[in-house]
Amino acid sequence: MNKPVVRISALSLSLMLLAGCATTSFTSAPDSPAQSQALALIEQGKPRDAAVQLEALANTLRGSARSAALADAAFAWHEAGDATRARTLLAQLTARQLSGASLQRYQLTTAELALADKQPAQTLAALKEPADAVTPSLQTRWHLARANALQATGDNLGAALERARAHAALTGKARSDNQQAIAGLLGTLDDATLRARAAALPANEPLYNFAGRALIARGLPLPRPFDREGASQFDTSKRPPAMSDGYRPPVKMAVLLPLSGRLATAAQPVRDGLLSGYYGETRRRPDIQFIDTAGTAAGALAAYDKAVTAGADFIVGPLGRDEVDAVFGRRELPVPVLALNRGKDTPPAGSAGFSLAPEDDGIIAAEYLRGRERSKVLVIHSNDDNGRRAAAAFRERFAQRGGQVVATIGVSDTVGDIGAQVRAAGA
Repeated sequence: MNKPVVRISALSLSLMLLAGCATTSFTSAPDSPAQSQALALIEQGKPRDAAVQLEALANTLRGSARSAALADAAFAWHEAGDATRARTLLAQLTARQLSGASLQRYQLTTAELALADKQPAQTLAALKEPADAVTPSLQTRWHLARANALQATGDNLGAALERARAHAALTGKARSDNQQAIAGLLGTLDDATLRARAAALPANEPLYNFAGRALIARGLPLPRPFDREGASQFDTSKRPPAMSDGYRPPVKMAVLLPLSGRLATAAQPVRDGLLSGYYGETRRRPDIQFIDTAGTAAGALAAYDKAVTAGADFIVGPLGRDEVDAVFGRRELPVPVLALNRGKDTPPAGSAGFSLAPEDDGIIAAEYLRGRERSKVLVIHSNDDNGRRAAAAFRERFAQRGGQVVATIGVSDTVGDIGAQVRAAGA
Protein backbone atom coordinates (compact mmCIF):
# COMPACT_ATOMS: atom_id res chain seq x y z
CA MET A 1 0.00 0.00 0.00
CA ASN A 2 1.24 3.49 -0.77
CA LYS A 3 1.15 4.96 2.74
CA PRO A 4 1.87 8.58 1.70
CA VAL A 5 -1.12 8.44 -0.62
CA VAL A 6 -3.25 7.07 2.22
CA ARG A 7 -2.15 9.90 4.49
CA ILE A 8 -2.82 12.49 1.81
CA SER A 9 -6.23 10.96 1.07
CA ALA A 10 -7.12 10.99 4.77
CA LEU A 11 -6.07 14.62 5.02
CA SER A 12 -8.07 15.49 1.91
CA LEU A 13 -11.11 13.69 3.33
CA SER A 14 -10.80 15.61 6.62
CA LEU A 15 -10.61 18.91 4.78
CA MET A 16 -13.65 17.96 2.71
CA LEU A 17 -15.60 17.09 5.87
CA LEU A 18 -14.63 20.38 7.48
CA ALA A 19 -15.66 22.23 4.37
CA GLY A 20 -18.96 20.39 4.40
CA CYS A 21 -19.52 21.36 8.05
CA ALA A 22 -18.84 24.98 7.19
CA THR A 23 -21.67 24.98 4.70
CA THR A 24 -24.17 23.97 7.42
CA SER A 25 -23.46 26.87 9.77
CA PHE A 26 -26.30 27.80 12.11
CA THR A 27 -25.67 31.47 11.52
CA SER A 28 -28.68 32.82 9.66
CA ALA A 29 -28.48 35.03 6.63
CA PRO A 30 -29.77 38.57 7.18
CA ASP A 31 -33.35 39.30 6.17
CA SER A 32 -33.83 40.59 2.63
CA PRO A 33 -34.61 44.32 2.31
CA ALA A 34 -38.25 43.53 1.46
CA GLN A 35 -38.53 41.24 4.47
CA SER A 36 -36.92 43.80 6.79
CA GLN A 37 -39.24 46.55 5.55
CA ALA A 38 -42.28 44.36 6.15
CA LEU A 39 -41.12 43.40 9.66
CA ALA A 40 -40.60 47.09 10.46
CA LEU A 41 -44.35 47.59 9.97
CA ILE A 42 -44.96 45.44 13.06
CA GLU A 43 -42.92 47.87 15.16
CA GLN A 44 -44.98 50.68 13.65
CA GLY A 45 -48.21 49.08 14.87
CA LYS A 46 -49.24 47.75 11.45
CA PRO A 47 -48.98 43.95 11.83
CA ARG A 48 -51.72 43.22 9.29
CA ASP A 49 -49.93 45.19 6.59
CA ALA A 50 -46.73 43.38 7.49
CA ALA A 51 -48.46 40.00 7.27
CA VAL A 52 -49.88 40.71 3.82
CA GLN A 53 -46.49 41.81 2.48
CA LEU A 54 -44.62 38.88 4.03
CA GLU A 55 -47.11 36.36 2.72
CA ALA A 56 -46.86 37.85 -0.77
CA LEU A 57 -43.07 37.74 -0.51
CA ALA A 58 -43.18 34.07 0.52
CA ASN A 59 -45.10 33.22 -2.64
CA THR A 60 -42.15 34.45 -4.72
CA LEU A 61 -39.54 32.39 -2.84
CA ARG A 62 -38.49 28.78 -2.50
CA GLY A 63 -36.74 26.60 0.05
CA SER A 64 -35.47 28.06 3.31
CA ALA A 65 -36.16 31.64 2.19
CA ARG A 66 -39.83 30.76 1.66
CA SER A 67 -40.07 29.06 5.06
CA ALA A 68 -38.52 32.10 6.76
CA ALA A 69 -40.97 34.47 5.08
CA LEU A 70 -43.90 32.21 6.00
CA ALA A 71 -42.74 32.06 9.63
CA ASP A 72 -42.52 35.84 9.77
CA ALA A 73 -45.91 36.19 8.07
CA ALA A 74 -47.45 33.81 10.61
CA PHE A 75 -45.91 35.87 13.42
CA ALA A 76 -47.38 39.04 11.91
CA TRP A 77 -50.85 37.50 11.52
CA HIS A 78 -50.63 36.36 15.14
CA GLU A 79 -49.75 39.93 16.14
CA ALA A 80 -52.75 41.16 14.15
CA GLY A 81 -55.04 38.81 16.08
CA ASP A 82 -55.72 36.36 13.24
CA ALA A 83 -54.70 33.08 14.84
CA THR A 84 -56.44 31.03 12.16
CA ARG A 85 -54.35 32.50 9.35
CA ALA A 86 -51.20 32.18 11.44
CA ARG A 87 -51.85 28.48 11.98
CA THR A 88 -52.48 27.97 8.27
CA LEU A 89 -49.10 29.45 7.35
CA LEU A 90 -47.26 27.55 10.08
CA ALA A 91 -48.54 24.32 8.56
CA GLN A 92 -47.05 25.26 5.16
CA LEU A 93 -43.44 25.83 6.21
CA THR A 94 -40.58 23.45 6.95
CA ALA A 95 -39.39 24.19 10.49
CA ARG A 96 -35.96 22.59 10.07
CA GLN A 97 -35.15 25.15 7.37
CA LEU A 98 -35.51 28.05 9.83
CA SER A 99 -32.72 29.78 11.71
CA GLY A 100 -31.97 33.02 13.53
CA ALA A 101 -34.71 35.54 14.25
CA SER A 102 -37.22 33.86 11.92
CA LEU A 103 -36.83 30.63 13.88
CA GLN A 104 -37.35 32.51 17.15
CA ARG A 105 -40.47 34.24 15.83
CA TYR A 106 -41.74 30.83 14.71
CA GLN A 107 -41.04 29.36 18.16
CA LEU A 108 -42.75 32.21 19.98
CA THR A 109 -45.80 32.10 17.72
CA THR A 110 -46.06 28.34 18.14
CA ALA A 111 -45.67 28.68 21.91
CA GLU A 112 -48.31 31.38 22.34
CA LEU A 113 -50.78 29.48 20.17
CA ALA A 114 -50.13 26.38 22.27
CA LEU A 115 -50.91 28.41 25.38
CA ALA A 116 -54.20 29.46 23.82
CA ASP A 117 -54.91 25.76 23.24
CA LYS A 118 -54.09 25.01 26.91
CA GLN A 119 -51.02 22.97 25.92
CA PRO A 120 -48.34 24.29 28.33
CA ALA A 121 -45.98 21.37 27.68
CA GLN A 122 -45.87 22.28 23.98
CA THR A 123 -45.19 25.90 24.92
CA LEU A 124 -42.21 24.94 27.06
CA ALA A 125 -40.92 22.61 24.35
CA ALA A 126 -41.04 25.47 21.82
CA LEU A 127 -39.24 27.87 24.18
CA LYS A 128 -36.33 25.68 25.26
CA GLU A 129 -33.77 28.25 24.15
CA PRO A 130 -32.69 30.62 26.99
CA ALA A 131 -34.35 34.01 26.67
CA ASP A 132 -31.04 35.86 26.84
CA ALA A 133 -30.06 34.15 23.58
CA VAL A 134 -33.20 35.46 21.87
CA THR A 135 -33.41 38.68 19.87
CA PRO A 136 -34.10 41.51 22.38
CA SER A 137 -37.49 42.46 20.93
CA LEU A 138 -38.83 38.99 21.78
CA GLN A 139 -37.25 38.42 25.18
CA THR A 140 -40.02 39.86 27.35
CA ARG A 141 -42.75 37.84 25.63
CA TRP A 142 -40.50 34.78 25.77
CA HIS A 143 -40.28 35.10 29.56
CA LEU A 144 -44.00 35.75 29.98
CA ALA A 145 -45.04 32.84 27.76
CA ARG A 146 -42.79 30.53 29.74
CA ALA A 147 -44.21 31.96 32.97
CA ASN A 148 -47.79 31.22 31.93
CA ALA A 149 -46.85 27.71 30.84
CA LEU A 150 -44.96 26.97 34.05
CA GLN A 151 -47.85 28.23 36.15
CA ALA A 152 -50.23 26.00 34.20
CA THR A 153 -48.03 23.00 35.04
CA GLY A 154 -48.01 23.89 38.74
CA ASP A 155 -44.49 25.32 38.89
CA ASN A 156 -45.37 28.61 40.60
CA LEU A 157 -41.81 29.42 41.62
CA GLY A 158 -40.55 28.91 38.06
CA ALA A 159 -43.37 31.12 36.80
CA ALA A 160 -42.45 33.85 39.28
CA LEU A 161 -38.80 33.59 38.20
CA GLU A 162 -39.70 34.16 34.53
CA ARG A 163 -42.05 37.05 35.36
CA ALA A 164 -39.40 38.74 37.47
CA ARG A 165 -36.93 38.51 34.58
CA ALA A 166 -39.47 40.19 32.30
CA HIS A 167 -40.41 42.90 34.78
CA ALA A 168 -37.79 45.55 34.01
CA ALA A 169 -38.96 45.85 30.40
CA LEU A 170 -42.64 46.35 31.28
CA THR A 171 -44.39 49.68 31.78
CA GLY A 172 -47.75 51.00 32.93
CA LYS A 173 -50.56 48.56 33.60
CA ALA A 174 -48.57 45.60 32.27
CA ARG A 175 -45.91 46.31 34.88
CA SER A 176 -48.36 46.64 37.78
CA ASP A 177 -50.25 43.51 36.65
CA ASN A 178 -46.98 41.59 36.47
CA GLN A 179 -46.01 42.78 39.94
CA GLN A 180 -49.33 41.53 41.32
CA ALA A 181 -48.93 38.23 39.49
CA ILE A 182 -45.48 37.68 41.04
CA ALA A 183 -46.85 38.48 44.50
CA GLY A 184 -49.67 36.02 43.91
CA LEU A 185 -47.32 33.25 42.81
CA LEU A 186 -45.04 33.77 45.79
CA GLY A 187 -48.12 33.87 47.99
CA THR A 188 -48.78 30.21 47.20
CA LEU A 189 -45.53 29.21 48.95
CA ASP A 190 -45.49 28.48 52.67
CA ASP A 191 -43.04 30.34 54.90
CA ALA A 192 -40.38 27.63 54.99
CA THR A 193 -40.40 27.14 51.22
CA LEU A 194 -40.30 30.86 50.48
CA ARG A 195 -37.42 31.37 52.91
CA ALA A 196 -35.41 28.46 51.50
CA ARG A 197 -36.01 29.33 47.85
CA ALA A 198 -35.18 33.00 48.40
CA ALA A 199 -31.91 32.05 50.10
CA ALA A 200 -31.00 29.80 47.16
CA LEU A 201 -31.42 32.55 44.54
CA PRO A 202 -28.08 33.82 43.16
CA ALA A 203 -27.01 37.44 43.50
CA ASN A 204 -28.76 39.83 41.10
CA GLU A 205 -31.49 37.32 40.23
CA PRO A 206 -34.50 39.63 39.64
CA LEU A 207 -36.85 37.45 41.68
CA TYR A 208 -34.84 37.92 44.88
CA ASN A 209 -36.09 41.42 45.63
CA PHE A 210 -39.70 40.32 45.08
CA ALA A 211 -39.16 37.34 47.36
CA GLY A 212 -37.50 39.61 49.92
CA ARG A 213 -40.50 41.91 50.02
CA ALA A 214 -42.77 38.89 50.45
CA LEU A 215 -40.63 37.71 53.38
CA ILE A 216 -40.75 41.13 55.04
CA ALA A 217 -44.54 41.27 54.63
CA ARG A 218 -44.73 37.98 56.54
CA GLY A 219 -42.45 39.27 59.28
CA LEU A 220 -39.61 36.96 58.21
CA PRO A 221 -35.92 37.95 57.98
CA LEU A 222 -34.07 38.43 54.71
CA PRO A 223 -31.41 35.82 53.85
CA ARG A 224 -29.19 38.70 52.67
CA PRO A 225 -29.65 42.41 51.86
CA PHE A 226 -31.67 43.35 48.80
CA ASP A 227 -29.76 43.20 45.53
CA ARG A 228 -28.84 46.47 43.88
CA GLU A 229 -29.02 46.10 40.13
CA GLY A 230 -26.47 47.69 37.85
CA ALA A 231 -28.96 50.39 36.91
CA SER A 232 -29.35 51.31 40.58
CA GLN A 233 -25.66 52.02 41.08
CA PHE A 234 -26.20 55.76 40.76
CA ASP A 235 -23.28 58.15 40.61
CA THR A 236 -21.94 59.13 44.04
CA SER A 237 -18.52 60.19 42.79
CA LYS A 238 -19.17 63.87 43.62
CA ARG A 239 -19.87 63.10 47.27
CA PRO A 240 -17.08 63.27 49.86
CA PRO A 241 -15.96 59.94 51.32
CA ALA A 242 -18.24 58.35 53.89
CA MET A 243 -17.54 58.89 57.58
CA SER A 244 -16.52 56.01 59.82
CA ASP A 245 -20.15 55.14 60.57
CA GLY A 246 -21.11 55.14 56.88
CA TYR A 247 -22.71 58.60 56.90
CA ARG A 248 -22.45 60.00 53.38
CA PRO A 249 -25.17 62.51 52.57
CA PRO A 250 -25.88 63.92 49.11
CA VAL A 251 -24.15 67.05 47.90
CA LYS A 252 -27.44 68.66 46.87
CA MET A 253 -30.86 67.35 47.82
CA ALA A 254 -34.14 68.44 46.27
CA VAL A 255 -37.43 68.00 48.13
CA LEU A 256 -40.55 67.80 45.97
CA LEU A 257 -43.65 68.82 47.94
CA PRO A 258 -47.09 70.26 47.07
CA LEU A 259 -46.44 73.67 48.62
CA SER A 260 -49.54 74.94 46.82
CA GLY A 261 -52.77 73.27 45.80
CA ARG A 262 -55.06 70.85 47.62
CA LEU A 263 -52.23 68.94 49.35
CA ALA A 264 -50.44 72.02 50.69
CA THR A 265 -51.82 71.51 54.20
CA ALA A 266 -50.46 67.95 54.31
CA ALA A 267 -47.10 69.09 52.96
CA GLN A 268 -46.43 71.69 55.66
CA PRO A 269 -45.76 69.28 58.58
CA VAL A 270 -43.63 67.11 56.26
CA ARG A 271 -41.53 70.15 55.39
CA ASP A 272 -41.25 71.20 59.03
CA GLY A 273 -40.26 67.72 60.15
CA LEU A 274 -37.62 67.40 57.46
CA LEU A 275 -36.11 70.79 58.34
CA SER A 276 -36.10 69.87 62.02
CA GLY A 277 -34.00 66.80 61.28
CA TYR A 278 -31.87 68.75 58.82
CA TYR A 279 -30.87 71.47 61.29
CA GLY A 280 -30.50 68.92 64.06
CA GLU A 281 -27.69 67.20 62.14
CA THR A 282 -24.30 68.51 63.29
CA ARG A 283 -22.26 66.80 60.60
CA ARG A 284 -22.00 67.84 56.99
CA ARG A 285 -25.39 68.57 55.46
CA PRO A 286 -26.39 68.72 51.78
CA ASP A 287 -27.59 71.87 50.12
CA ILE A 288 -31.37 71.65 50.14
CA GLN A 289 -33.95 73.00 47.71
CA PHE A 290 -37.73 72.76 48.06
CA ILE A 291 -39.62 72.59 44.76
CA ASP A 292 -43.40 72.95 44.49
CA THR A 293 -45.27 70.15 42.70
CA ALA A 294 -48.67 71.90 43.03
CA GLY A 295 -50.11 68.51 44.01
CA THR A 296 -50.49 67.27 40.42
CA ALA A 297 -48.84 64.57 38.34
CA ALA A 298 -47.69 67.10 35.75
CA GLY A 299 -46.35 69.33 38.50
CA ALA A 300 -44.39 66.43 40.01
CA LEU A 301 -42.76 65.60 36.68
CA ALA A 302 -41.87 69.25 36.10
CA ALA A 303 -40.45 69.51 39.62
CA TYR A 304 -38.35 66.38 39.12
CA ASP A 305 -36.92 67.74 35.86
CA LYS A 306 -36.19 71.07 37.56
CA ALA A 307 -34.33 69.28 40.36
CA VAL A 308 -32.21 67.32 37.90
CA THR A 309 -31.39 70.47 35.93
CA ALA A 310 -30.40 72.24 39.17
CA GLY A 311 -27.83 69.54 39.89
CA ALA A 312 -29.51 67.58 42.68
CA ASP A 313 -27.93 64.19 43.29
CA PHE A 314 -30.77 62.93 45.50
CA ILE A 315 -34.49 63.72 45.51
CA VAL A 316 -37.01 63.32 48.33
CA GLY A 317 -40.70 63.27 47.37
CA PRO A 318 -43.16 63.71 45.84
CA LEU A 319 -45.95 63.26 48.38
CA GLY A 320 -49.23 62.48 46.59
CA ARG A 321 -49.95 59.02 45.19
CA ASP A 322 -50.74 60.37 41.71
CA GLU A 323 -47.51 62.34 41.81
CA VAL A 324 -45.51 59.26 42.80
CA ASP A 325 -47.15 57.20 40.05
CA ALA A 326 -46.20 59.85 37.50
CA VAL A 327 -42.54 59.99 38.54
CA PHE A 328 -42.17 56.23 38.94
CA GLY A 329 -43.91 55.81 35.59
CA ARG A 330 -40.64 56.80 33.98
CA ARG A 331 -38.66 53.63 33.45
CA GLU A 332 -35.33 55.31 34.17
CA LEU A 333 -34.64 58.12 36.63
CA PRO A 334 -31.21 59.74 36.26
CA VAL A 335 -31.33 60.92 39.90
CA PRO A 336 -32.64 58.49 42.54
CA VAL A 337 -35.88 59.25 44.38
CA LEU A 338 -37.14 58.51 47.88
CA ALA A 339 -40.88 59.02 47.41
CA LEU A 340 -43.04 59.90 50.40
CA ASN A 341 -45.89 57.66 49.31
CA ARG A 342 -46.37 54.28 47.74
CA GLY A 343 -47.12 54.12 44.03
CA LYS A 344 -49.05 51.42 42.24
CA ASP A 345 -45.91 50.19 40.45
CA THR A 346 -42.55 48.94 41.68
CA PRO A 347 -40.11 51.90 41.92
CA PRO A 348 -37.50 52.12 39.16
CA ALA A 349 -34.10 50.66 39.98
CA GLY A 350 -32.25 52.77 42.54
CA SER A 351 -35.36 54.52 43.87
CA ALA A 352 -37.74 53.68 46.69
CA GLY A 353 -41.05 54.74 48.18
CA PHE A 354 -42.53 54.33 51.63
CA SER A 355 -45.73 55.19 53.44
CA LEU A 356 -47.94 54.08 56.27
CA ALA A 357 -50.77 53.34 53.86
CA PRO A 358 -54.07 51.58 54.60
CA GLU A 359 -52.99 48.86 52.16
CA ASP A 360 -50.09 48.01 54.48
CA ASP A 361 -52.51 47.41 57.35
CA GLY A 362 -54.55 45.04 55.20
CA ILE A 363 -51.50 43.13 53.96
CA ILE A 364 -50.07 42.75 57.47
CA ALA A 365 -53.43 41.49 58.79
CA ALA A 366 -53.66 38.94 55.96
CA GLU A 367 -50.15 37.66 56.61
CA TYR A 368 -50.83 37.46 60.35
CA LEU A 369 -53.94 35.31 59.90
CA ARG A 370 -52.44 33.02 57.25
CA GLY A 371 -49.37 32.59 59.43
CA ARG A 372 -51.72 31.20 62.07
CA GLU A 373 -53.37 28.90 59.53
CA ARG A 374 -56.68 30.76 59.40
CA SER A 375 -58.24 30.04 56.01
CA LYS A 376 -61.76 31.55 56.10
CA VAL A 377 -62.54 35.02 57.41
CA LEU A 378 -65.29 37.61 57.61
CA VAL A 379 -63.97 41.14 56.99
CA ILE A 380 -65.59 44.08 58.79
CA HIS A 381 -64.20 47.48 57.85
CA SER A 382 -65.02 51.15 58.18
CA ASN A 383 -66.86 52.49 55.16
CA ASP A 384 -64.48 55.37 54.49
CA ASP A 385 -61.71 55.43 51.90
CA ASN A 386 -59.06 54.11 54.28
CA GLY A 387 -61.26 51.24 55.40
CA ARG A 388 -62.15 50.22 51.86
CA ARG A 389 -58.50 50.36 50.76
CA ALA A 390 -57.34 48.28 53.72
CA ALA A 391 -60.09 45.71 53.14
CA ALA A 392 -59.31 45.46 49.41
CA ALA A 393 -55.60 44.92 50.11
CA PHE A 394 -56.45 42.32 52.77
CA ARG A 395 -58.76 40.46 50.41
CA GLU A 396 -56.19 40.40 47.60
CA ARG A 397 -53.28 39.25 49.77
CA PHE A 398 -55.40 36.73 51.72
CA ALA A 399 -56.54 35.15 48.45
CA GLN A 400 -52.97 35.09 47.13
CA ARG A 401 -51.96 33.18 50.24
CA GLY A 402 -54.69 30.59 49.72
CA GLY A 403 -57.31 32.03 52.08
CA GLN A 404 -60.97 32.78 51.45
CA VAL A 405 -62.90 35.91 52.41
CA VAL A 406 -66.41 34.65 53.14
CA ALA A 407 -67.97 38.11 53.16
CA THR A 408 -67.12 41.78 53.59
CA ILE A 409 -69.21 44.18 55.66
CA GLY A 410 -68.72 47.93 55.55
CA VAL A 411 -69.66 49.79 58.74
CA SER A 412 -70.65 53.46 58.64
CA ASP A 413 -69.86 56.03 61.33
CA THR A 414 -73.45 55.84 62.52
CA VAL A 415 -73.84 53.29 65.31
CA GLY A 416 -76.02 50.39 64.21
CA ASP A 417 -76.66 46.69 64.64
CA ILE A 418 -74.80 44.56 62.07
CA GLY A 419 -75.80 41.29 63.69
CA ALA A 420 -78.10 40.33 60.84
CA GLN A 421 -75.33 40.90 58.29
CA VAL A 422 -72.89 38.82 60.31
CA ARG A 423 -75.39 35.98 60.67
CA ALA A 424 -76.15 36.08 56.94
CA ALA A 425 -72.44 35.91 56.14
CA GLY A 426 -72.00 32.89 58.37
CA ALA A 427 -75.00 31.03 56.99
